[in-house]
Amino acid sequence: MLNADGRRRFFPAGWETSLLFGEEVTPIGSPALMNDARPPLSPDQIAQMRRLHLQGGGGRWFTWADWTKAHGVEDNPGARPQAQDLSFGNYQLILQAVMQGQGVALGWSPLVDDGLRAGWIVRLTEQRLTSERGYVIAVPARRNPVGRQFRAWVLAERDRSQMSNA
Repeated sequence: MLNADGRRRFFPAGWETSLLFGEEVTPIGSPALMNDARPPLSPDQIAQMRRLHLQGGGGRWFTWADWTKAHGVEDNPGARPQAQDLSFGNYQLILQAVMQGQGVALGWSPLVDDGLRAGWIVRLTEQRLTSERGYVIAVPARRNPVGRQFRAWVLAERDRSQMSNA
């Protein structure tokens, strides 16, 4: 996670951190769930669908409430959790439920990018939500050539993947 000033937190002094990916989410669903609807859907349409929620987090990741508020749906009854909504304690279970057409979820890039490319899931809209948070790799700074080599390899793979997907 990143602080607003760009300094890394959660790691003790003496650790080197590198940002892998910034946090970016967009609503996703199964192609089968769409029936006659064709993306892009409006935020109001998405708010009326069965939404899959990731439990916990305590502000560490985006929720549907964050997404609907950011896209002007807070006054819509669909902005609040609804009886048909489902909650999960594991993001992989949410992705499985999305692919099985059980509802729509917030999809974190790059975690869902392979599924989007393969057509297992679709973006419901291009309206995204971003933050200053993100995914980092951290290694102890002192005399840790293996850690530095591993970090360099991970960053190179990230860059190679981004270039091949561009």
